[in-house]
Amino acid sequence: MNKWLKSLKEDLVLLADMYRDTNRLVLPEDFTPEQMANFYEVVDNQADTTLFSFAGLALPFGGLPIFEFRKSLGTVGSRVNLVFLRDIRGLWYHLTPQGSPGGLAFYAEQVLQLQKQLGASHHITLGASAGGFAALYIGQITGAESILAYGPQVKLSDFARPDVGRHLFNPRLWHQPEEYLRLELGLSKALYNRFSILKEKLGSNPIGTVEQAFQHNPNPQTQVYVYYCQHHRLDCQQVKALMPLTGVNLRPCDCNLHGVAVYLRSRNALIASLKREVEILRT
Repeated sequence: MNKWLKSLKEDLVLLADMYRDTNRLVLPEDFTPEQMANFYEVVDNQADTTLFSFAGLALPFGGLPIFEFRKSLGTVGSRVNLVFLRDIRGLWYHLTPQGSPGGLAFYAEQVLQLQKQLGASHHITLGASAGGFAALYIGQITGAESILAYGPQVKLSDFARPDVGRHLFNPRLWHQPEEYLRLELGLSKALYNRFSILKEKLGSNPIGTVEQAFQHNPNPQTQVYVYYCQHHRLDCQQVKALMPLTGVNLRPCDCNLHGVAVYLRSRNALIASLKREVEILRT
């Protein structure tokens, strides 16, 4: 019991830190000109397929640092170009690196320019959580052939409610109280706070919707693969917004928390899903 209480206390401290840190990422004075300029990294392997990876609010993809992600692609890695993009403002790519509105159009234009620069015939976008939103939106706008989204945040307007956390209660998590506090309640608070900041920063500018992006996709053959934890209520609600859309393929996984990419990684299935898509395009 003492060990559990100690762990619980540590998680409460971590949760409090998350609350305090929620606003930090969007303050312009936090970033140097160099940081604002270095929002992407390109690995040009002279390949015919380019993979665009959009980082979420934490590590680039499924808890993998860029160097480990690159290494994990193994033999496929040498046959694809890799582009890693990050949103230093932490607001679903809605702001430019300099902090002004128009971020989604800005990043979409960067992707189109990089497509031309790298000269590949096939393009894949992917991302998890907030990065999943970017992969869906920008992948559609730029006509990617395949989009892989892992636990994507799709309907951002859901986060406008202070009680967004009510969707997170899950009886299956009673045996994981530390995880519930550390990940789920922290996630709830962060989503609500970040959405409030997003509205303030955008002013009269609209918030982008995935449905809007689907309507403007120049490639009618785009296929979307969405992996999510089928026992995580908020993720399931977010995925519902994708069900009526063209080309969406749902991949529910038997997990509880907002972290399906980490779940798949722990089962050696995360990189396998990427390799499968690359091989399909190449053949």
